[in-house]
Amino acid sequence: ATAVSIASISVRELPGAHAAQTISARRPTSQTADGLHWLSFDGIDDLLLTPSVNLSATARLNLFAGVRKVSDVARGGIVNQNADATRSFSLTAPRENGVPNFAASAGNTLIRHATVTSAAPVTAVLAATHDIGASAAQSLSVNGGAPAVVTGGTGAASTFQYGALGIGGFVTAERWFNGRLFGLIVRGAETSAFASSNATRFMAAKTG
Repeated sequence: ATAVSIASISVRELPGAHAAQTISARRPTSQTADGLHWLSFDGIDDLLLTPSVNLSATARLNLFAGVRKVSDVARGGIVNQNADATRSFSLTAPRENGVPNFAASAGNTLIRHATVTSAAPVTAVLAATHDIGASAAQSLSVNGGAPAVVTGGTGAASTFQYGALGIGGFVTAERWFNGRLFGLIVRGAETSAFASSNATRFMAAKTG
């Protein structure tokens, strides 16, 4: 196995947008073993940040991630925009300290959480839908299983916003993810069932 520190990664389809960390001690490490490749986040202070990404034209997001959650002791952010504030979204593992779950959260004035129980250590493919428009539904599927769905209660219909994405922790420098990130897709548009299935299979192959 090999491991190197990662200072930045490119965000595909967003030319010039790179998730980066200027402080060397807070960089995740890139590791390889048995033909697999991942970023390892230490659950202490590792964090990658993108420049501001404009999602203000969409009320619906799809997220896909291949992860290995090492511990459920402390809540950890896989990816998020604007923490738990207005018009935000996040994918967490776990959402609360000591609770064995994954969660997809979003909302306008009130954050709603779709959660799936899954105890660490565990390797999983996560597929999430965030909607803060008229239907206001959040859903989360783990390893292709039936999704947990939460509807309503996010406040008035709205769109997401213009802001940085935090990978491996919240943009507010908290909620550090403890584990491996094999791949991540953030799509600011509705994804068809066929495309979602393909993205899930793609992540499954990356996690081994």
